Amino acid sequence: MIYVSTLLIIFNIVFSIFFNIKINAENPYTIEKGDFYISKLKLLSNIVNLFYIIISIIYYLSIIIYSDSFDAITFIFFLIALGSYLSIFLIKKKNRRRSRYIDDKLLSMFDYLIIISAFTLIVYGICSNSLINVLFFVVSLVVSIFILFYSFRKNRGIFCYKSRIEDYMEDIKFVKKIEYNKAINYIIYIMAYISFIYIRIPYIELFYIIVFFLLLFVIYTKYKKIVNEQGRLYRAITISHVAPGIKYAFDFTRDLLLLKELFIILIIYIISITSLYGLGERAFMAVSVILYLLLLYVRIANRVYLIRYISSLNDEFIDKKKYSINDKKQISFIDVITILKIKLYRLIIVDNNIYKSNLIIYDPEYLIDYLELRINKLDLNDYITLESIFYEE
Repeated sequence: MIYVSTLLIIFNIVFSIFFNIKINAENPYTIEKGDFYISKLKLLSNIVNLFYIIISIIYYLSIIIYSDSFDAITFIFFLIALGSYLSIFLIKKKNRRRSRYIDDKLLSMFDYLIIISAFTLIVYGICSNSLINVLFFVVSLVVSIFILFYSFRKNRGIFCYKSRIEDYMEDIKFVKKIEYNKAINYIIYIMAYISFIYIRIPYIELFYIIVFFLLLFVIYTKYKKIVNEQGRLYRAITISHVAPGIKYAFDFTRDLLLLKELFIILIIYIISITSLYGLGERAFMAVSVILYLLLLYVRIANRVYLIRYISSLNDEFIDKKKYSINDKKQISFIDVITILKIKLYRLIIVDNNIYKSNLIIYDPEYLIDYLELRINKLDLNDYITLESIFYEE
């Protein structure tokens, strides 16, 4: 229980920092987006913390009923975790205004997978009944797999058992399909990872530490590459007036998504390895599998994004029968997304629906006032923005 309480204390402290960040923005969309994400984080925090409190109360009641030994240190950590949550709960925030520009649901499928992962950690960290743990793991596994299938049901056209030669794009080294037959590889990867961890080689802890720092180094290297490329891109566009080309835009975006994926891998690695020593081998296996499904969701989502992004960069890849409505709409806002020294942009169109561009890798403010869209006539919320104008001469 100490392990789970410690994790919760850390995450509550991190969340409280986010809750206190002041949103400085010029346009109302960015302000509302900030409110949206704060509300999302607060709801996630409430769900996870309340589940932790309920399971902890059941745990302490069982100690009283069955007259088991009472661990004072564990109880102190529980109180600290409870206090860290109450400090978040008592933060006074103005009520979120009615949404005008954000049409997303507060919790996404990714958020539900995070909640399931947190619940699995909490149950294995507090409950000592192996039968309850196994039953909870099976339910979590089934629900997580269902979420994976449900999340990408609208994109089933890009899934196939095995891709064809024409699906491979030689110039960018990318396949425009997601292959079912590769699923077995992901199962092998997670089983190999779990099996390797179960082998207790002497001084294996040193290897874990080396892998941790290696991941940090790869993440830092990728981050610095993106920052340097943005600086070079800015000079090329503003000074030399040279467009980077759509291949450059695709590769840059692929690097961005890879950086996000690597960061999530690092967090999952830390949680899974520490769960091995904090909760034991059975908990490590359950937590690793559930977290791996979360990572698989991120990987598939990134692939779907890139496949759709290709159509935004080259309208030859757009299914003209499906996206039969051609429209040109005026840009309402430019949302600026800053991640450390990486600055990205997203064009927002407020019309009968809310339309968003993909991530733009440089400031397009003085380049364009209108954005072309191809809209699915059967689902007006399904659309593709044409963005080759930002990268071609």
